[in-house]
Amino acid sequence: MIERLPVANRSTLADASAAFTASDLAGTLLAPVWLLGRIVCPIVLWDHEALNARLSGGVAPVLDRAAVRDEVDTSDPPVLEIRGFVTCGDLRRSEGALAALSYYGATVLATQTATDWDVWQCQLDGHWLVQVHDGQAITLNAGRASRRAESRPTAIQSRLMVEQLFDVALRVDALT
Repeated sequence: MIERLPVANRSTLADASAAFTASDLAGTLLAPVWLLGRIVCPIVLWDHEALNARLSGGVAPVLDRAAVRDEVDTSDPPVLEIRGFVTCGDLRRSEGALAALSYYGATVLATQTATDWDVWQCQLDGHWLVQVHDGQAITLNAGRASRRAESRPTAIQSRLMVEQLFDVALRVDALT
């Protein structure tokens, strides 16, 4: 079964971009996608050598979980590394997605208003918290710069997510 991530509305891209810049995380911000019940903007680091090899060889993203499972150990190297995700909104609605995404990379919450409780909760959970208003971004909490160490997705889950994000980048012409 093909598992494509839907590309979301670009209206949140300005806030996500401001929060990404304020977080000072390395990488490239991709287009917003709908993932785990939230609109998120992935932060990726491209492996240009692997990307050029995939593109010159005409190898499309592998979006079938069974194919990823069968090829995960023998396939070409991944074209990107997931560095994190930016989501916009309030903490209460974003908590579940932030927790799940923190196993893949850093998590950044861009919000227009933040309470002291939000700051404390983000400190506890290791999420970046960035207050964004009229294009101005202020970092209220600097979170982890990488994924949570306690647990991580399986090799198959990680590779499928990489392939899905590669597919998104191809569809919105954002390969670099």
